[in-house]
Amino acid sequence: MIVSNLTKKTSYGSNHHRAIALFLLLRQNGRWGSFFFKFSLVICLNFSLGSSFSTSSMVQASEPAANIKTYQPKDIWRAAKAGDADLIAKMIASGTNIDTRTSYGATALSFAAERGRFEVAKLLVEAGADVNNADTFYGFTPYIWAKSGGHQELVEFLESHGATAEVDDQKPKSSESKESPDSTSAASAPEHEKRPENNQTTFNFPELSPEQIEKEDQEACSSNWPQFRGVGGRGISEGRPVPLQWDATESKNVLWQTPIPGLGHSCPSIWEDQVYVTTAVSSAGNDDLKIGHYGDVASVDDESVHRFVLYCLNRQSGAIEWERTCLERKPRYKRHLKSTHANATVATNGQYVVVSFGAEGLFCFTTSGELVWQHDLGTLNSGWFYDDEYEWGFGSSPIIWNDRVIIQCDAHEHSYLAALSLADGSELWKVDRDEVPSWSTPTVHETPVGPMIITNATRGIRGYDGLTGELWWTLSGGSEIVVPTPFVAYETIFAVSGYRPIKPIYAIALRARGDITPAEGQTTNEHLRWSIRKGGSYLPTPLAYRGRLYVCSNLGIISCYDAQSGKRIYKERLQIQGVRSFVGSPVAADGHIFLPAEDGQVYVLPATEQFEPLHHNQLGENILTTPAIVDGVIFIRAQRHIFALADKGEI
Repeated sequence: MIVSNLTKKTSYGSNHHRAIALFLLLRQNGRWGSFFFKFSLVICLNFSLGSSFSTSSMVQASEPAANIKTYQPKDIWRAAKAGDADLIAKMIASGTNIDTRTSYGATALSFAAERGRFEVAKLLVEAGADVNNADTFYGFTPYIWAKSGGHQELVEFLESHGATAEVDDQKPKSSESKESPDSTSAASAPEHEKRPENNQTTFNFPELSPEQIEKEDQEACSSNWPQFRGVGGRGISEGRPVPLQWDATESKNVLWQTPIPGLGHSCPSIWEDQVYVTTAVSSAGNDDLKIGHYGDVASVDDESVHRFVLYCLNRQSGAIEWERTCLERKPRYKRHLKSTHANATVATNGQYVVVSFGAEGLFCFTTSGELVWQHDLGTLNSGWFYDDEYEWGFGSSPIIWNDRVIIQCDAHEHSYLAALSLADGSELWKVDRDEVPSWSTPTVHETPVGPMIITNATRGIRGYDGLTGELWWTLSGGSEIVVPTPFVAYETIFAVSGYRPIKPIYAIALRARGDITPAEGQTTNEHLRWSIRKGGSYLPTPLAYRGRLYVCSNLGIISCYDAQSGKRIYKERLQIQGVRSFVGSPVAADGHIFLPAEDGQVYVLPATEQFEPLHHNQLGENILTTPAIVDGVIFIRAQRHIFALADKGEI
């Protein structure tokens, strides 16, 4: 990028010699096609400094390292995203590689086109940027990014410089755009969910009897609901009849409802007579959510100070027993249009209450509200894997296991899994993870050889030694966005994800060790009981209940499988009465399954091999959380209130 030593030591007075110097500069850069662009840039830069164009000024601008600012690939990507044309011009003049690609194959021009940064795109194109570079995930060229964003002027400019809508069919890419994470149709599903018929080796896995299945379901039930989806993340409650119908808009079968200010997607956690939820209250009063099925990756532009609050309610009456403000400040990162700054569900063991606000910190209280300790989790920027400037908010919930807290922190940088002392918050162990952001909550399961921590994420589903953090096994092949929580049922680990094109369901043996990724074209091996490449859910965690696995897509398509064999029993679409979008996970009680939709309706199905929807019940508020069920009462955290629903014979 610098002029040769010969040109440094020679005085050139003619334009001819100046051209030779620029020729040498361009030759060293390898950018033959951008001669006139760089020539004009150098002239402009010199005249802007009030000096005449001379060899001395050009040589000075071309001095090595000490006098020339060098830029990292992230610098040009960020400048392109921000629309900083002046900085882009300087980078081009310095010889920065303008076609440097991210791990997903995007370039500075990709980012400028996606955001409609016309001046930046113009500079890049005129400097020789590849207008037909297609990224390796979506297969989008700058032209397609500009067109999908409605940036017509930029579309026409790119067309005039040779851009086309064609992409390289050899590149691995998603079959969808960022707008459609889950668009599976019930009609087309049977074909693409069939596992390949091949001569696979048959492996032996234990078959549980109906009595053993019932026993496992009973063991997952408790009079408490201590974490996300209850004991072991199973989402089951048995032993008491639950309400199958209610209408909160008319106060029918509503035991109580309590308003909670701000926004929070933390689900109710319950221990004896106390119910815990969190919220983040904006000082600007910004408490809107954009619900529905859409693909906008944008963050909410809210720079206000927030109060991060833990609430404790009385389970019988709904009265607030106490509330604690954990901290009050501007959030480190933004949230998605459908997200909040209080997404993680509380974990409790009846003595301690552990609360996570992601990058704002982890806090531990007693059940009477006394702060025991707090812990900084680090800079957890969770957002769109493709572009780290789209911030969505942290989501993984803490888990209490014996004397420790388990936290899974997957972000754009410095992802890790850690165990902290429940007594004082000190770090017991921490292992780095090569991961992009995920929103899945870990699960701890006792095995014959010790506790296993199971995590679900993009680059691998993994099993760790719960005592030391040692990696026991890994399975590659997850979606690029992972939200559902893994869990254990019927001596099998279930883990799914649902961001296309890869939407897998994995049924993993507890004995798994090493790399258990199946060979190409295979769906099973000695560690993998069964798997399906396309069938996993995008946001809701599946439900294993009475020997079957129920998977709910975020469009309300319900798939039922035999949990032990993987045979699909049915796949049907719910007849949605309102907005067709599901975020909360299904739960089960008393032989019934409850599926909360975003618009406040909860659908009730019998837990049988027949798809026979019974009821859809109205709550009257948006629901983007998972219900909790204790002693026959259903607790639902909606956008404005927490509801307790019981069968009072009013419907």
